[in-house]
Parts: sequence; structure tokens; C-alpha cells
Amino acid sequence: MPAPQVAALCYLDDLSPATATLRVLPGSHRGSTHDGQTLPDELAVSPSLNAGDVVVIDYRLLHATTANTTHRARHCVLLSFAPHWQALPPDIRGHLIAHLALPQSDERVPTTYEPRSLLPTFDGARADLPLNRVPPPQFGIG
Repeated sequence: MPAPQVAALCYLDDLSPATATLRVLPGSHRGSTHDGQTLPDELAVSPSLNAGDVVVIDYRLLHATTANTTHRARHCVLLSFAPHWQALPPDIRGHLIAHLALPQSDERVPTTYEPRSLLPTFDGARADLPLNRVPPPQFGIG
């Protein structure tokens, strides 16, 4: 199945384990990792990332960061794409259409705004879907 949502993470700072480096479970986008199956901690990958690096992920990929144990901020520009918008279930589109980066229903998008056709539209009800920010214990994020 094609990725329903893709993210491009554009890092503006060098990362290290002390400054909240990215961790992923390769292949976890192909199935649930929250259904009790055991995933050895050594499967979690932390790529070495520097300012200027870009990581593209399927949103279904289980991902997190290590704790930032410094007083330094970690900056990242996040670009999200839903390449198959019309194929997404209505509750998912209702959730994503409410994203703060999109024009809200009471905002007018200038008619001269050329990429207007690139903005998603959805006539259904906006929905708040619960987000699970707690990784399974076997992911090893502390």
C-alpha cells in the first residue's frame, strides 16, 4: 500500500544522542508494533544527522527522539504530504484538514495564490483523532 502520509524532516542543527536524535524502527510502517509483538531494542535505528540533512519517512513508521538532555534547542522544519488525499478514510481527512498550517474555514486564501490547487479540501466533519505518543516498551525510548 502506498504511504498515505509522508514527512520530510529538514534538520537545521546537528543532532547527537544528547540533543534528541531521531529513532526509528525500520519496517514498522508495514504493520502494527503496538499489538504485543516483541521487537528487540537493537532494531531501533538512530541515523547520524547534521544541519542540512533531510529525512523522508512514511508517517506509519514508528519514530521518536531520544531525550534532549542539553539546554540547546533542536530545530527542524517538518513538511507533511498526503499524496493520496482522496483515498484516505474520511476520519483521517477530517483530522488532517484541521492542521494549523492549513487555512482555517474562516480564513480567505488569496485568489492570486498560485499553489491554491495544492491545498487539500474536505467537506466532511473535522475530527480529533487520539494520538498515541507512548511507544511500546520494546522501543526502548526513555
